[in-house]
Amino acid sequence: MNADSTLALPPLPGIDVLAGMAVCTHNESLYLRMLIKFRERHGGFGDLFAAAQVDPDCHAAARAAHTLKGTAGNIGAKGVQAAAGELERASLEKPPLITLDALLANTLAELAIVMSGLQALQFVVHPVADKPLASGRIDATGRAPMSESDLKSYFDKLKGLLQESEAEAKDLLSELLSTLGASPLALALRPVAEAIADFDFDEALLRLEQVDLA
Repeated sequence: MNADSTLALPPLPGIDVLAGMAVCTHNESLYLRMLIKFRERHGGFGDLFAAAQVDPDCHAAARAAHTLKGTAGNIGAKGVQAAAGELERASLEKPPLITLDALLANTLAELAIVMSGLQALQFVVHPVADKPLASGRIDATGRAPMSESDLKSYFDKLKGLLQESEAEAKDLLSELLSTLGASPLALALRPVAEAIADFDFDEALLRLEQVDLA
């Protein structure tokens, strides 16, 4: 963190905080939301991957590992990112089960290190707001309390991923939609999600540019 940072984080083993902050353009409250969302989303990865391995879709396991790899990279969890990347490749190549089990065990070990630090995040206080930051609470309109700067950071990052045709755009948009809940903005973003699901990144970018943040 830089010298004038206002975000007081506990020790986060396995996470390069400076790298994670760079991903979200040094928006501190957005980065904290991403950390909390990672904790909530990936705590049960072992069970999720086991279910994906017996899914009729032969690519389900690789997709599960790919999602973990992408979101780990977004928060700066480089050990998890690398381990999940190896697990993703192996899931596509179908090596002997003992090899896949070893790669899964390595991924879960790296993930456990990260999760141990993330468990303390509910006690983090942002001095500017002088209160704990919410982890996905929804207001009366069905929308999570997000600042305009948080939303702009999400949109800027998503736009960059779409311009580069990066599959991680799907993970980032899913994270944003989960935070927005049943808000009008979430509804407006559905066409973007549909285009990304079809791997039509040009169309998704066009749709995104038509969404009004107000």
